[in-house]
Amino acid sequence: MPQPDPTTAPPFFALLPNKIGIPQKWKRGEEGMGAVDIAYAAGRFRLEDNEALILQGAVPRCRFANVVLWNRFLQTFDYSSYEEYPVFFTLDTPPEAEEYAPFSIILSKKKPPGYVDTLSHPPLVIKIERI
Repeated sequence: MPQPDPTTAPPFFALLPNKIGIPQKWKRGEEGMGAVDIAYAAGRFRLEDNEALILQGAVPRCRFANVVLWNRFLQTFDYSSYEEYPVFFTLDTPPEAEEYAPFSIILSKKKPPGYVDTLSHPPLVIKIERI
């Protein structure tokens, strides 16, 4: 996959593979498209057959948060043929007494517990959003 032009990437998008940008909300007037009430964080991933990428973090107080895998055209992978959604993972939001809810997700071509399946796609995009 060719390296994207850093001058056209939104600030929440990390250009180096296997890194995620700093979450932030879309701002009116910025190039591209996004909802102004959603905080985004995204980046590209590249995994060999024997590798896994472990995403760990904490979801702040919000109504909904998820992790979605995209192709290079920013479309979600096809999950309609799966009983579960291995390319879409809903994150737990914090209980009322807590500020954050920790999460850990594994991206892998194999199937360890808590994995999100890359469907053996080439290096593509992972997006995290919260509302």
